[in-house]
Amino acid sequence: MISVSSCNNHLQNITEEGFGVVEVGTQANAENILDWPVLRYIDTINSWVGRLASFLLLGFAGVVVYEVVVRYVFNAPTIWSLLTSQYMFGVYFLLGGGYALLNNTHVRVDILHSRFSPRTRAILDIITSVFFFALCTSLIWKGGAVAIDSVVYREIATNTWNPPIYPLRLMIPIGAILIALQGIVQLIRNFAIAIKGGGQS
Repeated sequence: MISVSSCNNHLQNITEEGFGVVEVGTQANAENILDWPVLRYIDTINSWVGRLASFLLLGFAGVVVYEVVVRYVFNAPTIWSLLTSQYMFGVYFLLGGGYALLNNTHVRVDILHSRFSPRTRAILDIITSVFFFALCTSLIWKGGAVAIDSVVYREIATNTWNPPIYPLRLMIPIGAILIALQGIVQLIRNFAIAIKGGGQS
């Protein structure tokens, strides 16, 4: 008959490649979870994607300034500047969500949340994450369907310039996947804080 002690010893010896050693005990497991390399990989991906997307703001500002100059100084407005600036800002907005979540820079009304302890905040974040993942699921599912149709039919904008619009449509599910992955990372970290306490105040 297998004893409880032998089971515990067996659990301590279990390893999962890339995820660290699973230890017996909730606090040990919480510490182990935070060391998972996959969490750092997702952080790194969203960090780099967000930084690269931020350069689109420079292009956005450049296009707007160019249009103002040629329109009001030379009386020669362009047919492409409006949509180009909208596309640039749209891609920046969609791809920057994961970066904003990683750095906790989303705008939110924080009246009571900041007054709680780190553990209480983590528990509240775990509970409210249901709404976050519902939104991400909707964006991935519905946005993905729209993006696929747009690519299949090579959708273009309906103006005199007629640029392709399907690359922008593709950014919707891609951006949703990035922010959903970062949300999973935050959820795991919140579980670790809720189990072992501590964290940043």
